[in-house]
Amino acid sequence: MADPSKPKPARPVAPPQDLKSIVRPGPRGADAVDGAKAAPAAKPAAPAPTGDTGRSAAAAGPPPRKNVAELGPVEIAALRQEIVELLREKKRSGETVTMMVEHKELTFTGRVVRVEPEEGYAVLENVDGRRRGCYFILGGHLKTRDGNELAFPIDGVPR
Repeated sequence: MADPSKPKPARPVAPPQDLKSIVRPGPRGADAVDGAKAAPAAKPAAPAPTGDTGRSAAAAGPPPRKNVAELGPVEIAALRQEIVELLREKKRSGETVTMMVEHKELTFTGRVVRVEPEEGYAVLENVDGRRRGCYFILGGHLKTRDGNELAFPIDGVPR
């Protein structure tokens, strides 16, 4: 019989076969995670706008994105899939990107040579031939030449 004073060994975490199976497109209230229709949630009454600074809900535009530190596991998986798709598209086009990796305090610019979504990193090659692997699961951001910037979450999603 096992000694109760000893801690149990850590359970291995198996990665999902496909990250798209976790992330479901569509509006939040329309579909539940398991695919069943969810009941529409009651919206709280919005305060009446005052003065000329108030705007109606229709004119407010899309809601602001959450800080990457406030994201849940499903949102992190969706953002991770978005990052992987963007990196693969930049690899196909040969366009240079800049990755700032927070955990190493490293900024590297180059074209994407390889993307490893299961491991959470991409390999960039600078114009002078240097190559560097940059983890996109440990914080930081990706900036493209057209000025598009995408923040990296600290990934706690089991793989």
